[in-house]
Amino acid sequence: MAAHNVNADGFAGIVMSGFPCALRGPIKSAPDTPMLVLNWRLEPNFVRMDGSSYQQCSEKAFWKFRTKSTEVLLDGRGHFNVDEPIARNAVLNFLKENKK
Repeated sequence: MAAHNVNADGFAGIVMSGFPCALRGPIKSAPDTPMLVLNWRLEPNFVRMDGSSYQQCSEKAFWKFRTKSTEVLLDGRGHFNVDEPIARNAVLNFLKENKK
């Protein structure tokens, strides 16, 4: 949630993990701030009353203005994703690409 609400200049990039964008509205950082979002397709901690999943970041209208942002959706259901090889590799590549 903190990464979603960061609104400060000077970051080389932001990684947001385990938090669907649908709950808080648009991401607060500048649209050209590099951002990597890691989520499961089904997030058990953030579901609607009917049991369906909230929209992912890339399904929101504001996402099209985020010119340097990528969302990685892990197949399945979960919240914690640091042990997932796909997520870990995505973060490592993101950090390499965006280091200052």
